[in-house]
Amino acid sequence: MGKDISTPLAPPKDQRGRHAPANKLDQKPLHEHIESFHPSVSHYRREHAPWRRYLPSDISMKLMYADYIEKDNKCSYESYRKAVKSLNISFTQLGEEQCESCLLQEQHVKADHQGEAAVNCPQCEKWQIHKDSATGSRLHYQSDAERDLPEDTSTRSVDLQKVIMLSRMPGVKSAVFTRRIVAYHETFVSVGKKTNKKNTISVVWHEGIAGRSAAEITSAYAAALEKERDIKHIVYWVDNCSSQNKNWCLFSSLVSIVNSQTISTEDITLKFFHPGHTFMSADSFHHGVEQEMKSRPGGVVFGCSRIV
Repeated sequence: MGKDISTPLAPPKDQRGRHAPANKLDQKPLHEHIESFHPSVSHYRREHAPWRRYLPSDISMKLMYADYIEKDNKCSYESYRKAVKSLNISFTQLGEEQCESCLLQEQHVKADHQGEAAVNCPQCEKWQIHKDSATGSRLHYQSDAERDLPEDTSTRSVDLQKVIMLSRMPGVKSAVFTRRIVAYHETFVSVGKKTNKKNTISVVWHEGIAGRSAAEITSAYAAALEKERDIKHIVYWVDNCSSQNKNWCLFSSLVSIVNSQTISTEDITLKFFHPGHTFMSADSFHHGVEQEMKSRPGGVVFGCSRIV
């Protein structure tokens, strides 16, 4: 018989890894430096990415890292990039949004059908309906663009431009660390042949004046209609954003405006693109605005009196 053990034996708790390594990077100064660029929540993407913050497109990762190193800090570029990513911060970019349904269908076909849509697959059939609807709305939009419109008819695409953070002063380092103000730009761009083209109507305001709720967007519509008070028939092509273009505040206001004596408009028609396939003439105009802002020389300040 062996020796009786009254208490169970257990190995001591492993003490390895309980202390921070001497070469561990302190994240606090990294995060403080990143926050000094004042990232803000996007007014355009808030519905789909409520926790993501954005930096203006005139700021780059390379610029931020160079400034951090210039201040006698030690850090690799990869560590700095990971710190920005951990804070859920992105850089704003203009461009056409990708359709989520089409991306999912592409992955589904590659994974389950060897690259070709199946005939009796419920998901493929659902996507085919989506595709047919998107194609139909696109053909209808192109038909409106190719028509010869009379002078009393105006067809426009309407959209709210993505994030615009002001001020922008490329080359002025102190401006990089200045808290930005979010500007809103609701654009009414003419659709059609050059002979039918009318001047673009831009309604611009910033968050110090108003936000981007349904009431504010409706006010932008009212301002645009005031500019075309003598046009009898107005057609607006819009996306499916319910907070901007599909709400009772907008609908009831348009009904009230049409039936008022302030304008001569007899009817206003809203035409909606299929979700995910909303590229329109307003997007091209927004791209031009972004390119113009990027091409301005550093250090040039434009006063409000010079903005039309």
